[in-house]
Amino acid sequence: KIIYAGVGSGGIWKTVNGGLTWKPIFNRESTFAIGDLAVAPSAPNTIWVGTGECHLSGTSYSGTGVFKSSDAGETWTNMGLHESAHVGTVAIDPVDKNIVYVAAMGRRGGGGERGIYKTTDGGKTFERVLFEGERTAFVDLVVDPNEHSRLYASAWDRSGGNKSGVFRSDDQGANWKRLEGGLPERQIDRVAIAVSSSQPGVIYALMADRSSPNLRRRGNAALLFRSDDHGETWKRAHADYVPTYVGWDFCDLRVAPDDADQVYVGGFRLIYSKDGGKTFERDGGWATRQSREHVFRLHPHR
Repeated sequence: KIIYAGVGSGGIWKTVNGGLTWKPIFNRESTFAIGDLAVAPSAPNTIWVGTGECHLSGTSYSGTGVFKSSDAGETWTNMGLHESAHVGTVAIDPVDKNIVYVAAMGRRGGGGERGIYKTTDGGKTFERVLFEGERTAFVDLVVDPNEHSRLYASAWDRSGGNKSGVFRSDDQGANWKRLEGGLPERQIDRVAIAVSSSQPGVIYALMADRSSPNLRRRGNAALLFRSDDHGETWKRAHADYVPTYVGWDFCDLRVAPDDADQVYVGGFRLIYSKDGGKTFERDGGWATRQSREHVFRLHPHR
């Protein structure tokens, strides 16, 4: 019944009764902008938070680094990466709570601390293990639920170049490989990724197609790809653009924990597929322009 909710520009809230009542637990810290939060699977009282909205638009609030709580959110310590500005993902190793990965987006105009960072000592020190240049942000980062040494990360080239894409590490971030095998080589903006826990090897990538005029005009220019071999080869999972307003600025992609063909896409509306992305159904309302900044990140806790 314990749930933590991170709001883009509203701090962190906690419920201990399944959502009946909530209380703020981050309102005394140095920022209210939340990018992502994660609970350590091996130590549920250990929580990590990456601050700074996981968008890079002109209205996105930046943060003050990454924070850690060892007492279920009662107290917090700023662990560094102060210049990360916007954090896309915080991921904790399921076996060792001291191994934490951070996908840092950096500052909107370029620079700052951006790339994939890793700590093996609970945040005392961080090492940047993946970097693609001063204008390339890293947004999504997933620890493979079937093999915790395998990681997937997504890059977003903010310069209009061809560095956006999906990367994989098979050794806890020591070495990385850019995945190709059917993925677009250029004209891609932000990328969202999701990995199946029920069917090893299945991974989805949702990519904003920069070449489409729909991307800036209506935002529905997202291409969905699927791999069944850990990203070695890819095929289009949906024949057309995914029918939702995901925009170039943010989108969330999730796979049901018990069904590799059940895929959820969260943007300004929530849609889902029961057949691996071939068809989609709408689930949820359409957000107004005024309420877009209050969209939550989908973050299932297993």
